[in-house]
Amino acid sequence: MQTHRAQGKQMMGMGTMQIAAATAMGYGASRLMSEGMEFDTTMSRVQALTRLDKNDPMLAELRANAKALGASTWADPTQVAQGQAFYAMAGFKPEDIVKSMAGTLDLARAGDIDIARAADIGSNILSAFGLDASEMDRVGDILVGTFTRTNTNMEMLGDTMRYVAPIAKELGVSLEETSAMAGVLGNVGIQGTQAGTAMRAMLSRLAAGPNMARKELKALRINTSDKEGNMKDPVTILTEVLEKTSKMGNAKRLGILKNIAGMEAASAFASLLDKGNLDDLKNLIAELRNNKGESQKLAKTMADNLSGDIQELNSAWSDFKIAIFEVNSKGLRKTMQWLTKIMNSIGSFAKENPEIVRNLSYVAGGVMGITSALG
Repeated sequence: MQTHRAQGKQMMGMGTMQIAAATAMGYGASRLMSEGMEFDTTMSRVQALTRLDKNDPMLAELRANAKALGASTWADPTQVAQGQAFYAMAGFKPEDIVKSMAGTLDLARAGDIDIARAADIGSNILSAFGLDASEMDRVGDILVGTFTRTNTNMEMLGDTMRYVAPIAKELGVSLEETSAMAGVLGNVGIQGTQAGTAMRAMLSRLAAGPNMARKELKALRINTSDKEGNMKDPVTILTEVLEKTSKMGNAKRLGILKNIAGMEAASAFASLLDKGNLDDLKNLIAELRNNKGESQKLAKTMADNLSGDIQELNSAWSDFKIAIFEVNSKGLRKTMQWLTKIMNSIGSFAKENPEIVRNLSYVAGGVMGITSALG
């Protein structure tokens, strides 16, 4: 009798260990597959937002783009896919999304912001200035070149551009000139939406201001347009205004500047007309026109440490887990679909035969009671 009890305890112990091992293996498998499932879900969202058929080669290219960047950069494939989804929401074509993503990752890392926000800022600027998606690297270089040389950051520049970019594009003011003005204004504390609002008003009034502005400019013998009727570049106009007003009394000069730029932009206009600030503006524009690759270089510098190494390792590990998931995905989906059909059949049977199900429940309850009583 004692031998039988000992054998029973041994069997129970082995059973418990097997259950624990199976549970651990199931949990590990679930963890291994979960990242692939998340990536797959995000790519389904990208597919829905881009309105692509599941067999469309462009969807396969988007997926390959997310995996390639996820395996070789600081971001994991799911994060890249989330950035793709944001561009899709902004109305970008699939091929344009692919062109934009590498520059977006550099911008996000260099600007210390998440990928979705980098995509938001980048897409707004590309659209507002009418730039091709392939110029995302240029956008990143200009923004990074600005906030690393002035008292601004990515969020501030993004807010500024949201207000001034459409007007700047309409008047032929380049992204380099616009960003440089935002940076110089940032040095004197005029930042973000305040800078954007002031620059928008100033450029609008210099191009086609009210009678008061035109009267003051005429009195100063300053023509803000060229022979073709296009607005001159901002630096040329600012230089002329500075030359014509530098010897005036401060009260008279401020009154003229306020009449030209308007009340809300007067302080920004006056700041840009400070000789030192105007020199800084000229130098910054020149630097931004010759800083190709700065965003990528800064992103690499920021990742050149143990934390960056770990982050890249995690991205590579994520890519590996996604590859494992993709190998097993079709089989798992078929299994889940088969189980769903079985459960639906059982559910239908239960609804159609309530008496049989009730009796089976009684039998199961009785068996459980007997099992509990016998141990």
